Amino acid sequence: MSESAIFWEILIQLIEEGQVIPVVGRDLLTVDVGGSRLLYPYLAEKLAVSLAVSPDNLPDGEELNEVACRYITEGNRVEDIYPALKTVASRAEAALQVPESLLKLAAIRPLRLFVTTTFDSFLSRALNQVRFGGDAMTRIVAHSPTELQDLPRDLRSSRDLTDADPPFVYHLMGKLSATPAYAVTQEDFVEFFHSLQSETRRRAKSPEPADYRLPIWRVAHSLSDAHVQRTTAFLRGQERLRGGHRCKQR
Repeated sequence: MSESAIFWEILIQLIEEGQVIPVVGRDLLTVDVGGSRLLYPYLAEKLAVSLAVSPDNLPDGEELNEVACRYITEGNRVEDIYPALKTVASRAEAALQVPESLLKLAAIRPLRLFVTTTFDSFLSRALNQVRFGGDAMTRIVAHSPTELQDLPRDLRSSRDLTDADPPFVYHLMGKLSATPAYAVTQEDFVEFFHSLQSETRRRAKSPEPADYRLPIWRVAHSLSDAHVQRTTAFLRGQERLRGGHRCKQR
């Protein structure tokens, strides 16, 4: 048996035993907008138009952060970005179909506990569509550095949920809001990572395998390389961002 076949056999067994918690990132969100493309670069372009900044030459993986920086360096308030992005993203979600990749993931019934590093609601929509005929049954929890929202204390893995229980979606980097309750800029990601690693969060319970604490590196693959590199440097320096957002002057 090949190594690939062994890997898939083990993975299937772990899923059946409820020992797998999928971590969903932005790269799974491919949508049809007159052609197939990733959701978040599309949202960044729409946000740029909404904020009256240039949507051109946005760097791969950092599109939203770049739009935010262009807006901030013109002397505008960072707080204005979040409601503007909520409006843009909400309109897009209402007009777009759920990505096929998420529908396929939702169809894997032994999976009942999900983690996402994105702020959109496509994952919960996929679960509701596939498992409940579109009814809003999926339970949603969103982390924020300023608000502690956790799963029920008796829920540590998918094994603690039955077929009669609704699935859970945990938004690790916050959920779409009119307030800065979700990560958009590089500094937001730093704050969220720092919060997840803080003593306060270690005392609370997050949906992770093994010791039920999700190490920062386990979600790294779901974020852009630039996000991870900057966050790594920040944490190694044991700093904490206070106040303003820093963007390169152009």
